[in-house]
Amino acid sequence: MTTAPSDTDYHAPPLHMAAWAGDLAAIRRLIQQGADVNAMDAYGEAALFGAAAWGQTDAVQLLIDLGARADYQEQHGYTALHWAASHGNVACMKILIASGADTKATDHAGRTPLDVARLHRKNHHVALLQSLDVVPSSSR
Repeated sequence: MTTAPSDTDYHAPPLHMAAWAGDLAAIRRLIQQGADVNAMDAYGEAALFGAAAWGQTDAVQLLIDLGARADYQEQHGYTALHWAASHGNVACMKILIASGADTKATDHAGRTPLDVARLHRKNHHVALLQSLDVVPSSSR
Protein backbone atom coordinates (compact mmCIF):
# COMPACT_ATOMS: atom_id res chain seq x y z
CA MET A 1 0.00 0.00 0.00
CA THR A 2 1.60 3.28 -1.05
CA THR A 3 -1.40 5.59 -1.05
CA ALA A 4 -4.86 5.28 0.40
CA PRO A 5 -7.26 3.92 -2.20
CA SER A 6 -9.81 6.34 -3.54
CA ASP A 7 -13.40 5.57 -4.51
CA THR A 8 -12.43 5.75 -8.19
CA ASP A 9 -9.54 3.27 -7.83
CA TYR A 10 -11.41 0.67 -5.90
CA HIS A 11 -14.95 0.28 -4.75
CA ALA A 12 -14.28 -0.09 -1.04
CA PRO A 13 -17.12 -0.61 1.38
CA PRO A 14 -18.02 2.64 3.17
CA LEU A 15 -16.76 1.30 6.51
CA HIS A 16 -13.34 0.65 4.99
CA MET A 17 -13.19 4.18 3.58
CA ALA A 18 -14.17 5.66 6.95
CA ALA A 19 -11.51 3.55 8.71
CA TRP A 20 -8.77 4.60 6.27
CA ALA A 21 -9.74 8.23 6.80
CA GLY A 22 -9.97 7.87 10.58
CA ASP A 23 -13.54 9.19 10.45
CA LEU A 24 -14.81 8.02 13.84
CA ALA A 25 -18.29 9.51 13.46
CA ALA A 26 -18.77 7.72 10.13
CA ILE A 27 -17.49 4.44 11.60
CA ARG A 28 -19.99 4.69 14.48
CA ARG A 29 -22.84 5.65 12.14
CA LEU A 30 -22.13 2.82 9.69
CA ILE A 31 -21.96 0.23 12.46
CA GLN A 32 -25.22 1.57 13.94
CA GLN A 33 -26.77 1.23 10.48
CA GLY A 34 -25.78 -2.42 10.37
CA ALA A 35 -22.35 -2.55 8.74
CA ASP A 36 -20.39 -5.65 9.76
CA VAL A 37 -17.22 -4.51 11.53
CA ASN A 38 -15.43 -7.67 10.33
CA ALA A 39 -16.69 -7.67 6.73
CA MET A 40 -13.98 -8.35 4.17
CA ASP A 41 -13.57 -6.37 0.97
CA ALA A 42 -12.64 -7.73 -2.47
CA TYR A 43 -9.03 -8.17 -1.26
CA GLY A 44 -10.08 -10.10 1.83
CA GLU A 45 -9.28 -7.21 4.15
CA ALA A 46 -11.40 -5.90 7.00
CA ALA A 47 -11.67 -2.19 7.80
CA LEU A 48 -9.23 -2.73 10.68
CA PHE A 49 -6.46 -3.55 8.19
CA GLY A 50 -6.59 -0.16 6.47
CA ALA A 51 -6.90 1.75 9.73
CA ALA A 52 -3.82 -0.08 11.03
CA ALA A 53 -1.87 0.46 7.80
CA TRP A 54 -2.63 4.18 7.76
CA GLY A 55 -1.83 4.71 11.44
CA GLN A 56 -5.39 5.68 12.32
CA THR A 57 -4.91 4.93 16.02
CA ASP A 58 -8.31 6.15 17.20
CA ALA A 59 -10.06 4.25 14.40
CA VAL A 60 -8.14 1.07 15.28
CA GLN A 61 -9.22 1.38 18.92
CA LEU A 62 -12.84 2.13 17.99
CA LEU A 63 -13.04 -0.79 15.56
CA ILE A 64 -11.61 -3.11 18.23
CA ASP A 65 -14.10 -1.74 20.77
CA LEU A 66 -16.90 -2.40 18.28
CA GLY A 67 -15.85 -6.03 17.84
CA ALA A 68 -13.23 -6.03 15.08
CA ARG A 69 -11.11 -9.15 15.28
CA ALA A 70 -7.36 -8.65 15.34
CA ASP A 71 -6.70 -12.24 14.24
CA TYR A 72 -8.23 -12.17 10.75
CA GLN A 73 -5.89 -12.79 7.83
CA GLU A 74 -6.32 -11.44 4.31
CA GLN A 75 -5.74 -13.38 1.08
CA HIS A 76 -1.94 -13.25 1.43
CA GLY A 77 -1.97 -14.07 5.13
CA TYR A 78 -1.36 -10.56 6.43
CA THR A 79 -3.09 -9.60 9.67
CA ALA A 80 -3.83 -6.06 10.83
CA LEU A 81 -0.61 -6.32 12.85
CA HIS A 82 1.38 -7.12 9.69
CA TRP A 83 -0.06 -3.94 8.12
CA ALA A 84 0.66 -1.85 11.21
CA ALA A 85 4.20 -3.26 11.41
CA SER A 86 4.94 -2.56 7.75
CA HIS A 87 3.12 0.73 7.21
CA GLY A 88 1.35 1.99 10.33
CA ASN A 89 2.63 3.21 13.65
CA VAL A 90 3.74 1.82 16.99
CA ALA A 91 0.60 3.09 18.75
CA CYS A 92 -1.60 1.00 16.42
CA MET A 93 0.64 -2.00 16.99
CA LYS A 94 0.30 -1.65 20.77
CA ILE A 95 -3.50 -1.50 20.52
CA LEU A 96 -3.59 -4.58 18.30
CA ILE A 97 -1.23 -6.55 20.53
CA ALA A 98 -3.21 -5.59 23.66
CA SER A 99 -6.32 -6.79 21.81
CA GLY A 100 -4.88 -10.23 21.19
CA ALA A 101 -3.16 -9.89 17.82
CA ASP A 102 -0.79 -12.81 17.28
CA THR A 103 2.74 -11.41 17.07
CA LYS A 104 3.90 -14.74 15.64
CA ALA A 105 1.29 -15.02 12.88
CA THR A 106 2.85 -15.71 9.50
CA ASP A 107 1.71 -14.63 6.07
CA HIS A 108 1.74 -17.03 3.11
CA ALA A 109 5.45 -16.32 2.58
CA GLY A 110 6.15 -17.30 6.20
CA ARG A 111 6.80 -13.73 7.41
CA THR A 112 5.83 -12.53 10.88
CA PRO A 113 5.00 -8.90 11.69
CA LEU A 114 8.62 -8.57 12.87
CA ASP A 115 9.85 -9.78 9.48
CA VAL A 116 7.75 -7.25 7.58
CA ALA A 117 8.78 -4.44 9.95
CA ARG A 118 12.39 -5.27 9.16
CA LEU A 119 11.64 -5.52 5.44
CA HIS A 120 10.14 -2.01 5.48
CA ARG A 121 12.92 -0.66 7.72
CA LYS A 122 10.54 0.34 10.50
CA ASN A 123 13.09 0.45 13.32
CA HIS A 124 10.65 1.54 16.05
CA HIS A 125 8.29 -1.26 15.03
CA VAL A 126 11.13 -3.77 15.12
CA ALA A 127 12.18 -2.53 18.58
CA LEU A 128 8.65 -2.95 19.96
CA LEU A 129 8.30 -6.47 18.61
CA GLN A 130 11.76 -7.43 19.82
CA SER A 131 10.91 -6.11 23.28
CA LEU A 132 8.12 -8.68 23.32
CA ASP A 133 10.64 -11.43 22.52
CA VAL A 134 9.11 -12.02 19.10
CA VAL A 135 11.33 -14.25 17.01
CA PRO A 136 11.50 -13.59 13.24
CA SER A 137 10.43 -16.52 11.09
CA SER A 138 13.97 -16.82 9.69
CA SER A 139 15.24 -17.72 13.19
CA ARG A 140 12.81 -20.62 13.75
